[in-house]
Amino acid sequence: MKRKAAVLMFAAGRLAASAAVPTEFAVYPDNPAVVQSVQALNKGDVIEIHSFKAEPGMLVALGMCDTDCRSIHLAKAVPTTREGQTSTTERVTLPEDGQIFL
Repeated sequence: MKRKAAVLMFAAGRLAASAAVPTEFAVYPDNPAVVQSVQALNKGDVIEIHSFKAEPGMLVALGMCDTDCRSIHLAKAVPTTREGQTSTTERVTLPEDGQIFL
């Protein structure tokens, strides 16, 4: 039986007091395998990507776009496994402002 990998995404914006702000995600209308942030995030915000039972070599593609989202581009490829581990948590600092797509 083939294992299914589960990947969970959590985003937290940094405030002056270093508090975390939950960010909502929605299924992308053109592709149900993709989720997008409901609102734009800021450069320097940190997202956490949690993966469980991932196959070796799997990656999560972090795409970003500006406010009008006319063009989505690859901002970072995040590994979902480490040697000998099938569950990981990766913290990613966003390199620019905009909506994210995973």
